[in-house]
Amino acid sequence: MASGAHTLYKAQNVRYRHTHTLLTFMPQTRMMEKPVMADKPRFFDDLAGVAGGAFSALTGVREEIHAIVRSRVDEVLTGLQVVRREEFEVMRDLAAQARIGQEEAERRLAALEERVTALEHKLAHNTHEHGHQHQD
Repeated sequence: MASGAHTLYKAQNVRYRHTHTLLTFMPQTRMMEKPVMADKPRFFDDLAGVAGGAFSALTGVREEIHAIVRSRVDEVLTGLQVVRREEFEVMRDLAAQARIGQEEAERRLAALEERVTALEHKLAHNTHEHGHQHQD
């Protein structure tokens, strides 16, 4: 019977040491007479905070990787002498503007050519009529 009592004492001593260790390493934890369920919301809040911090860290890592990859791709494209999309779009817009200007210039030239042709016909007709009047 004495050995049974000794074992019980050892078990209580271990439990005490375990509780004492928890109190030593986690000073914010207090021995309270509350049920364990009351600590669960705080545990989940802490867990959510840790998860949020981890998510923020992962987002930062993702952005850093994206920047490194983009920089490397830019270096490769520059080495291949490939134009960037922004530069291409600027040149495309300039070419479209030049094409519009060229079409307008062609319309104006055609109108001027028609006027010159009409004036030449009129001049030729007037000269022809004028020449006939002098012969009479």
